[in-house]
Amino acid sequence: PLNDVEQIVIKQGTTSATLAKKNDVWVVADRGDHPANFDTISDVLRKFWELKVAKPVKTGPSRLPALELVAPDKGPGTLVEFKDKSGKVINSVLLGAKSMKQAGEASPFGGGGFPDGRYVMLGSDVQTVALVAEAFSNVEAKPEDWLDKKEWFKVEKLKSVSVTAAQATNSWKLSRETETGEWK
Repeated sequence: PLNDVEQIVIKQGTTSATLAKKNDVWVVADRGDHPANFDTISDVLRKFWELKVAKPVKTGPSRLPALELVAPDKGPGTLVEFKDKSGKVINSVLLGAKSMKQAGEASPFGGGGFPDGRYVMLGSDVQTVALVAEAFSNVEAKPEDWLDKKEWFKVEKLKSVSVTAAQATNSWKLSRETETGEWK
């Protein structure tokens, strides 16, 4: 249930990113609850919600490493956990290798191809392995990628600004009595 998701944890290797909804605002828990980029989060949630299987993959446990569908603590997979308000896992998806479409003569980019899908597995159930049409290229366990850069540095109700330079003659200060007053 999409509306029940209150936390997203992304794990890759030894790194992780935790996104959480606090007071109805998405934050990056790994960065002191700094506001997260809601557009990116909602886009990823929507992609998971609308995810369609392009091709079911019949495989066994021995083939999972070749598809990179190995938990991040043991291999190259990317684990995405969707949690509820209490922190209980609602569902989890293991993202594996990207499927590469070979670039043909019609491609203006040429080269060795580009991702056109990804192998996924729900939880650890090998029966759910599938190739999906979404590559999930922006789902990374890098907290810095999830920050709302517009909120990174924000100053409000400024009344004074000063610069102190090594050479005293280059230092200066501006101030005003009220928020809308004249700078002096």
